[in-house]
Amino acid sequence: LDDVCGQIRYKAKAKGLDFRVSVEPDLPDGLYGDEVRVRQIITNILSNAVKYTERGNISLSVRRVDGEVIEEGKVINVLVSITDTGIGIKREDFNKLFTEFERIDLIHNSTVEGAGLGLSITKNLLDMMGGEVTVESVYGKGSVFTVRLPQTVSSAEPIGKYVGKNEKSALGVKSGKDRKETFRAQDAHILVVDDTRMNITVVTGLLRNTGIMIDVAGSGEEAIKKSASAKYDLILMDQRMPVMDGTEALHRIRETEDSPNLGTPVICLTADAVTGARERYLDEGFTDYLTKPVDAYALEQTLLKYLPDEKIVRAESSLIEEERRCDDSFVPLRAAGIDPDEGLSFCQNDPEFYRSVLAEFARNANSKLKEIERAYDGHDWKNYAILVHALKSTAKTIGADLLSSLAARLEARADEKDEGAVLSGHGTMTATWRSVVEAIRNVIPEAQDSERDDPDILEFDPE
Repeated sequence: LDDVCGQIRYKAKAKGLDFRVSVEPDLPDGLYGDEVRVRQIITNILSNAVKYTERGNISLSVRRVDGEVIEEGKVINVLVSITDTGIGIKREDFNKLFTEFERIDLIHNSTVEGAGLGLSITKNLLDMMGGEVTVESVYGKGSVFTVRLPQTVSSAEPIGKYVGKNEKSALGVKSGKDRKETFRAQDAHILVVDDTRMNITVVTGLLRNTGIMIDVAGSGEEAIKKSASAKYDLILMDQRMPVMDGTEALHRIRETEDSPNLGTPVICLTADAVTGARERYLDEGFTDYLTKPVDAYALEQTLLKYLPDEKIVRAESSLIEEERRCDDSFVPLRAAGIDPDEGLSFCQNDPEFYRSVLAEFARNANSKLKEIERAYDGHDWKNYAILVHALKSTAKTIGADLLSSLAARLEARADEKDEGAVLSGHGTMTATWRSVVEAIRNVIPEAQDSERDDPDILEFDPE
């Protein structure tokens, strides 16, 4: 709730909307379910509410079905209601709401970007969970989306009065959770492996204040070579890479008898945020798992957990993280479907850091697009899926949600070898990608593509 509400509150505030949250105090504090997908469902509907509301407020209510017994191990139905004062939906358009790429009321919504993919995904996820979503709406006055989520009670203790991070900040509450833990680890040495340079830029940027010595590798083969010649305290390994994936690289590192990294913790980095993914990668031998786009807090906690204690110097700041408004220079990006508030959230709300990540995304776009086009033209769906998988996470990192969703859809279809679906969707994805890159280059002149050799720039060629 903190993560979802924090993200949406920022978006609502940017449009001058009031965002209200109500959580039933008797709701169980611990529920067992698919955290990633529950978060995705709630975020999708809330984001839609903000997108289609120009004035007024957005409300989020979380409660349980009346009369259900709360006991550990029992399934209860959690009701999540999102109410907005937006344009509303005509009765005859209700059946179009959950259809892929169906846009409704084009006259009133002509200035709203997006293809309506979020609600279709939301309904599919709820169908698989045994839940449902219902809609009530008055055209011109607003809508109410109610989601029923079956969840298993893992802790029957009531959540009590819910006060989110932002409310605590506004009230000046300074609990242990509100203190920002920081650390230095100047004697620590880690290896970051990823075939996409932008992902390396993000991770190294998130760790820039820790003093950690960071080596980088652009492929599984390079990771093996580097791990054979240096002892690392931690390896962050991208899973889905061309030629040799992270799992094979991990196995070869572990199988080398004289490797100095036989016992080194190896953390899997992947955009596969699906149920069972973590267990699957742990079974392969990874020490732990981080989803991409990489969350700064999750990365910090992973490092604190697995780096040697003697190499960590901990500090605690009593300052609650300052909320930063979006830099006005980023506003033109919205017209291309880029949400700078979301992008900033992956860059510690640091405009300069975000600017560097945007520039990296645009600089490498031409070469990445050529790789995808080669795989597409050759009907090489295995490598096509790998390449759009990388685009899925990098687009999400900069806040280009539509592009990320299109890439995710094509990745799934390529994995299924559904050639027809890939052929029909590829043009839309590449056109969206080009418009995103053009918007970035208009805002950030230094983001122009450069294919010349530059000794100061590390280039990672998966081939």
